[in-house]
Amino acid sequence: MIEHEGIVKEICRDHIKIEIKKKDACGVCHSKNFCSLSQTTHKIVEIKNANLAYQVGDKVTVIMEQSSGYMALFLGYIVPFFIIIIFLFFFLRITQNEGLSVFLALLSVMVYYGTLYVLREKLKTIFSLKIKE
Repeated sequence: MIEHEGIVKEICRDHIKIEIKKKDACGVCHSKNFCSLSQTTHKIVEIKNANLAYQVGDKVTVIMEQSSGYMALFLGYIVPFFIIIIFLFFFLRITQNEGLSVFLALLSVMVYYGTLYVLREKLKTIFSLKIKE
């Protein structure tokens, strides 16, 4: 299980919006309270069909299956890497022009990410988040 602490920000009819504060490499640092360079980001996530018994401001733990994390890693980083490599060699062989081949390979990755964006609603069902009870 992948777990993150969060705070309930908004409660809607069929979902809850939770703000997750992510800290990169700050969790084990002894100087984290004094550091002005901490890389803190806020992420708002929606949890559909959640128990609506929570109140705005409640602290909750958001969980996701480990396998979903691996699938996200695969779709977000590994597949695009292979798309670039395969299409780069493919276009290089066809065009014999390195600059054009790089451009077309990067364009192929843009098309891939565009496809993921179009399929985001379907992907939300695969990468479902839950609130730890």
